[in-house]
Amino acid sequence: MRAGPTRRRATAIATAASEAPYNVYPTSDGWIAIICVGDPYWRNLCAAMGNPDAAADPRFASLKDRVASMDAVDEIVSDRTRRQIKQGAFEILMQQHVSCAPVRDLTEVMNDPNMHARGSLQWQDHPELGRIVVPHSPLRFAGLPLTALIPSRKLGENTQAVLAERLGWSEDELSKVTG
Repeated sequence: MRAGPTRRRATAIATAASEAPYNVYPTSDGWIAIICVGDPYWRNLCAAMGNPDAAADPRFASLKDRVASMDAVDEIVSDRTRRQIKQGAFEILMQQHVSCAPVRDLTEVMNDPNMHARGSLQWQDHPELGRIVVPHSPLRFAGLPLTALIPSRKLGENTQAVLAERLGWSEDELSKVTG
């Protein structure tokens, strides 16, 4: 896949004045988001990267220093992450208690077993589109099952039934309007 330069995202730019590293970093097969919200997390990240020199570097001694040297921080982190697959980087960073998450593409999200097990996503056989994934409402009510999702109707498919039910129209009245 792509292993080019680190790209800053709008969220990273907006809050970059307060955290470093805080970015989405390239891996050999995608991207991983990493944030270090304090000095202990920076040291954990350096340990996970096998780079104790970065932890001892005076340019990165404090959060303020790392923010001032953000491009250098991003270069050091990117240099390490781009040599790993995102899942491998994620596992190593989690072991060191570094806040991170693999950036998933649409296919990975659609096929996430946890999202399906929680009912957040649901496979559906749509009459026109075939087998698709649809999102479910995030709202959950104690003791109530999730409402089953049904495919959307064709435009106008239920017009007569709705007019008859809601407006009390007879079949003659419906035929005049709907033809």
